[in-house]
Amino acid sequence: MPRPRVLVQGARVPYIGRTMEQDDTLRVSTRERDAAVDRLQSAYIDGYLGENELGNRIEKALGAQQRSDLTILLGDLPATRLPAVVRPEVPGQAPKGELVTVHKQALRKAGPWQVPAKSRNVVYKGELVLDLTEATLTSDRTEIHIEGYKSDVEVVVPPGVRVEVQGTSYKGDWTNTLPAGAPSDPVVILKGSLYKAKVVIRRG
Repeated sequence: MPRPRVLVQGARVPYIGRTMEQDDTLRVSTRERDAAVDRLQSAYIDGYLGENELGNRIEKALGAQQRSDLTILLGDLPATRLPAVVRPEVPGQAPKGELVTVHKQALRKAGPWQVPAKSRNVVYKGELVLDLTEATLTSDRTEIHIEGYKSDVEVVVPPGVRVEVQGTSYKGDWTNTLPAGAPSDPVVILKGSLYKAKVVIRRG
């Protein structure tokens, strides 16, 4: 005759159900969905995914119900991020641009700083302020690439600088109420894509 199970107060109860490794039909939690989105963002930063594919996969990850749904989205990506490769600068070759990542935090770039001709900003559930009022533009044509996911971004430009918005959005918004400016003025071009994010451009 089998012995009855005795539960001791404070003891951990053995998990009787199926484990994640055993069954892809188990339902996933909010934490697992968020972890999948984090992995997709990392894959985008590392160059494994393009802008459109990132948005499509994030939307599917947030709506995932079973572990198999996430397995499909992450199955063709490396299990871990590869170490960064540092390449020596080639004399006379223009740099590829600065990369700024904001992950669930707030970042403000203001005061005297040099704005590269090209920069890329990835903002995930965070806030980013790019204040160019006291900054030095290193080129008459400055391209600022913004990838925003459920984030708020503010771009502040000084007088005499015009802004062009060439970005796309899905349930997001690029708000630019500044006048067009003269064609001879230095220009800041905003590119990228927004997913439930907002970018506001204003004069400093």
